[in-house]
Amino acid sequence: MSKLTFVTAFIDISSTQQSFHWRFEKFKEVAATGIHICIYISAIFEKVIEDMTREYENIKIMKVLEMEDLWCYKTAKTIEYKLPENRNPAKDTANYMLLMNSKAELLYDAIQTNPFESTHFAWLDFNIAYIFKNPRTVDFLKQLAVLPFSEKTLIIPGCWGAVKREKRQEILKGICWRFCGGFLLGDKDSISELFTIYLDCFENFLKKNKRLVWEVNFWAWIESKGFWRPTWYKGDHNDSILDIPACSCYNSLLKMEGARTLEYEYPKIDGFEASSACYLYHLGNHVLNTRYVNYKILESGFYSFEDASSSRIVTKNMASVLNSDMVPMYYIEMKENTARLQSYSDDIVGLEDIRLYNYGNIIRFIGTSVNYAENKINQMVVGNYDPFTQSYENCMVVLSNNAEKNWIPVVVDGKEYFIYKWSPMEIGVINPATNRLEIVKTIDMAGVKWFDKIRGSTVFTEVGEFLIGVVHFSEDEFPRKYYHILVALERNTLQPLRYSNHFVFRNIGIEFCIGFTILNGNYLFWTSKNDREPLTLIVPIQKIPFVYDF
Repeated sequence: MSKLTFVTAFIDISSTQQSFHWRFEKFKEVAATGIHICIYISAIFEKVIEDMTREYENIKIMKVLEMEDLWCYKTAKTIEYKLPENRNPAKDTANYMLLMNSKAELLYDAIQTNPFESTHFAWLDFNIAYIFKNPRTVDFLKQLAVLPFSEKTLIIPGCWGAVKREKRQEILKGICWRFCGGFLLGDKDSISELFTIYLDCFENFLKKNKRLVWEVNFWAWIESKGFWRPTWYKGDHNDSILDIPACSCYNSLLKMEGARTLEYEYPKIDGFEASSACYLYHLGNHVLNTRYVNYKILESGFYSFEDASSSRIVTKNMASVLNSDMVPMYYIEMKENTARLQSYSDDIVGLEDIRLYNYGNIIRFIGTSVNYAENKINQMVVGNYDPFTQSYENCMVVLSNNAEKNWIPVVVDGKEYFIYKWSPMEIGVINPATNRLEIVKTIDMAGVKWFDKIRGSTVFTEVGEFLIGVVHFSEDEFPRKYYHILVALERNTLQPLRYSNHFVFRNIGIEFCIGFTILNGNYLFWTSKNDREPLTLIVPIQKIPFVYDF
């Protein structure tokens, strides 16, 4: 498991003891999170920071030093150079640029001492809280501190695309926001390599170009030369500076100690593949609905149809009851015609991504449909589900204002609710007079990391006073990469309480999970990969802790 130390500095570059009160107040916001912080300071700030360490034991003063003690300063003082023409003369002084370029040195020094015994280190500008607009962003630093970062990691945000070879001379003229500068994160070796590049290249850069530039310009230059290859992500000088890519810090449940799998012997249906499965415990029976589809999602992300001459999407559903080992005792196809709904399209046919839920003594379902929707876009169908007669009953199409199709049913005090979306969290009920979903409760989730992208996924399982379920988000890439999170809600109010780190089931890719339960101290996930390869994954509960509060 990775462990993270944040490094920062507040070095005097003005030789005047002007008021820095607001900077200290902003730093206190960061210190109050409890994250491990290594700080380098000038002598005139020592007393203030020492006072803070008595209040915040997570702060470690590394060294008291001045500009003259820094390697970049010593290296540059014997070299003749100019400053960029396009700059702010009052702010962008030589000392300021040398201090900015000393970030790699200070990170490297912190790694050598490593007072918190960390595997990963992150640079954080001293008053970075100043750029945050949402108060929850500072709290995300606590989440960063416990994320499972990859053993080999170097991530950094930026505003601009990479500097092309023919544009490299622009680096000498004005600020280059290829990188933001206020934040970067990496493992010990990757951070140390950055300082090694400084040792190898910084002096020659000054001598050859006769320009002292900002650290972000120098970083853009060494990247354009191929000396440095960090993982770049889109960010700016605001809350997005911490929008780290999910792929840098996730766990694979399959690789966790104690994890095991079940693979079912699904019956073969010509032209169809077994896909996602939804689970429900109902009146002593373990009920499973498995979706079959007539296509494959290839590793490239493109669809491949069994009938190459058609792109018609067809879904079939298979009902099963599981034995005590959670293995299906039989598979019988649900009778689609029992839904008794009018079909308006033959392009996309069948009830997709069915979720099952208890409503008194009845099994209810909610699924997505296009062919039963008069407007021929995704709409939801709800009704009763009988796995013993393989029939759907009392079905109706529920209308909403857009094509969001990951509604999660929740029954509270005998009334059906549906979690319609997650940011803001919107909870609705169906108006029987109009067959429309009406939102009755909204919860602000702005600034909760990842939740601006969250969808679905599973019906929630009751555990004492809590409801626990799986949600997912995907990164905007092609093919998409899906990540999953466990969420705990308060049972009676549906107020979100806690959530886990994000994870994948097998590996990064198109993974779905619409089936979930808790049994005998384990989480059970019914998963699919690329809409096929169904797999039941069993993971000890303690392996996926709830580590964050909403």
